[in-house]
Amino acid sequence: MPFFDFDDVVENIVDEVFLDKEREDGTYDSERLPKNFLKLALVSHTFLNPVRRNLYRDVRIEGSERFLLLTGQLRFSPHLAKFVHKANLVSSCSQATHIDGTRDDPTESMPRTVSITAFRWFLDACPQLTALNIFGGEFLHALALQTSDSAKRLTDITLIACNQCESYGPASCMDAVEGGWLKNIVAFPRLKKLDLFEYPIGTERMDAVRGIPGCSSPCAGLCVSNMNTPLTPNGLKVLLRSMPHLAELVLDGRHLLAPKQTRECLKIVAGSLTLLTISDYYSSEERADQWENDTVQELRQLKTLSLNGVPVTPPFFNMLPPRLEHLRLCGASLVSAPIIAAWLRLESFPLRGVLKKLEMIGEVRANAAKLAPAASEQQLAEIAQLCRALGIEWIHRRNVYADFS
Repeated sequence: MPFFDFDDVVENIVDEVFLDKEREDGTYDSERLPKNFLKLALVSHTFLNPVRRNLYRDVRIEGSERFLLLTGQLRFSPHLAKFVHKANLVSSCSQATHIDGTRDDPTESMPRTVSITAFRWFLDACPQLTALNIFGGEFLHALALQTSDSAKRLTDITLIACNQCESYGPASCMDAVEGGWLKNIVAFPRLKKLDLFEYPIGTERMDAVRGIPGCSSPCAGLCVSNMNTPLTPNGLKVLLRSMPHLAELVLDGRHLLAPKQTRECLKIVAGSLTLLTISDYYSSEERADQWENDTVQELRQLKTLSLNGVPVTPPFFNMLPPRLEHLRLCGASLVSAPIIAAWLRLESFPLRGVLKKLEMIGEVRANAAKLAPAASEQQLAEIAQLCRALGIEWIHRRNVYADFS
């Protein structure tokens, strides 16, 4: 019997310890890491590489000064740079503390735009870097104009607008960024997933998608969250037309699209979309925005549909895509128990043998009246029984905020 590999055991132990000490934002809480454990890395080669790999795998850099210092370190320390797979770059106006240890006053922070060359040095230094999260505009200009081969390795990009600079102007971290800045980014040849949070799309000023040509992006996963920032249907259409292979789409803030506009946008990706999540944070049982029941009917390839707070009515259930395997309704998207039961009892149930999972998160009502009482245990049991008879997994959680996704 061969003796176990001690190095492998140590690597697994190190990985588990670091996973256990992660904060919610994905960074490590160094105060919670065992001090003796870290000291082992200083004296033991067996511990050194696993610790380095975990520390440098997902780096968070706050401010341009720290960015330049770390870039210099990584350029002359390839044995460390090889571990970097993901980087979180935070603009100076959003950093927690200045490099000298003092706390920054966001109102007094001036933009410190990172140069295209410095950004290229950072990307070149990290041969395994494929995922990039950028907070604010300080690094955005350099990414938007990046043409280096190292930038073309990026597969996952998340761009989050600044929450400190109140407006885009001369005192903003977006000062150097011009309209159409997304054109080059979406065309990165290995891009698989793009997340955009609170950037203007389709507006006259600072329009991110201006000039993006059709079919220019290989991106397969897109998230657009514009709860407080303008998003026009024409702007969204430009973005969707650039992604002919889009398979997964997440839209947050549906209230910004008028009736029928959501359906028109989705038609563009109807031939490729397999997962769709739409969240509406403004509708409620008392005040529901208008919803077109046939909005998703033409998404013939769709397998997963998640509606969070998007109001639906009974006809919606007879207009679901023919290949739908997982239906998730949350909050204001829920209909009453009798409506669900009547749909499941149909002799010609449209998704028989296709639908595998029905998930309902929130309070299912006893009837269709507004703010009706909660469904009885007998009503919920009937739904569960009907699902079992159809081979559908039935999931119901009353807490809307538990495992919300």
